[in-house]
Amino acid sequence: MKLKLILLIIILAISGVGIAIYAFLISPHLSSRQ
Repeated sequence: MKLKLILLIIILAISGVGIAIYAFLISPHLSSRQ
């Protein structure tokens, strides 16, 4: 049970970082088009 919780936290952390990087890379392109 503890292992599943740790894996879930790791997955959430990785996906959160991925979303942050994606937003950081995409936002300049969106602002430059307008």
